[in-house]
Amino acid sequence: MRIEHISIDEVTPGRSRVAASPGDDELWFDVPVSRNALPTTIADSFLIMALAGSMLRNEDIVVADEYPVSRHLVDNLHTIQKVFHHWNRQFKPVEIHASLTDPDPGTAGCISCFSGGIDSIHCLLTNQSRVDSTLFIGGYDFSFSGPELAVAESRNQAILQVLGLPGVSVYTNQMEWGQRTGVARDFWNSGYLAAAASLLGVHSVLIPSSRSFDDLQPNGSHLILDHLWTNGATQFEHVGAQFKRSEKIAQVCAYPQLLDLLHVCWRSSTENCGRCGKCLRTMIALECIGKTGPFPRRITEKDIRKLVITSSQDQAYFIDNILFAHSLGRRDLVRALKAPIRRFDRANAFVYADRGFLFGKLSHLKKRFRPYTTRVGRTNGRPDLDL
Repeated sequence: MRIEHISIDEVTPGRSRVAASPGDDELWFDVPVSRNALPTTIADSFLIMALAGSMLRNEDIVVADEYPVSRHLVDNLHTIQKVFHHWNRQFKPVEIHASLTDPDPGTAGCISCFSGGIDSIHCLLTNQSRVDSTLFIGGYDFSFSGPELAVAESRNQAILQVLGLPGVSVYTNQMEWGQRTGVARDFWNSGYLAAAASLLGVHSVLIPSSRSFDDLQPNGSHLILDHLWTNGATQFEHVGAQFKRSEKIAQVCAYPQLLDLLHVCWRSSTENCGRCGKCLRTMIALECIGKTGPFPRRITEKDIRKLVITSSQDQAYFIDNILFAHSLGRRDLVRALKAPIRRFDRANAFVYADRGFLFGKLSHLKKRFRPYTTRVGRTNGRPDLDL
């Protein structure tokens, strides 16, 4: 994948549009930085974004000589490639051909990535003393239209007003560009955050954890991964893994104004649908506390019994919620949560029987007719079955 012809245009005073076409599709960032104040290593952002797709294609990355990149980042990317390759063998380590330099020191300040969800709000509550500002990335997890973007930014500004913090926004087509690479975003989503944040040139960037220490399965934002996006000028830090999601929700619930503005849905950028996995697991934790939150309905014991667990990562959230319900004396919810967990255990029994007695033939047949996704990224925890 080649990175060349990087353009920089002033959108408005104090905002710049930085664009290139790695992989022949244009990737752009609209950042709140004037042209002259952009980092000298602007190609770092495009190098980060090119990494996973190039590994999947087994294609070296070539950065034009006129765009030097951070030698510190390139060293880290070699380590990141080892992580990706161990998580999924379809991602092959590739060479990076580029002119190397030491970037200018980042400007003072600490910024926290912010989406308006549980993890990012809790990160601000627990790190408020050192956070100077927040970063919202429009186009990171939703392809925004004008009205949708306005709703999301208005909601986030209301949250930040409660917390007394300023916020900045970066606009990008990362999500659309990333889909065309064939790599699932949730395989390495912290790279998206790092690519956008690196253009701001700040000293420190906090990436709120989505998993706790007792659930460190391979994930797109991970304790061993996030800090490696550091380029020597901007440092990245994975924070909050000492807290379980239920603990984060309980702390956010102590601030009714924040709870009313909470947005966790992955189906809609403007409201919580109350049906997707993120909404449902949040609703369960809120029900344990006796709260409703900004959801279209209150989840019932009957609803919980019918839920389906689709992965071990999904199961971890259910286990967290069942322990949370038990700690609060909600035996009704404990009984309800055991039903989907037991169904998942029974389904896994068939999976292990297939592996042990049929050598994974049923699993391969299922993948042929019902592929999980058209984009590669789900960790292959049993590569021996592909031999």
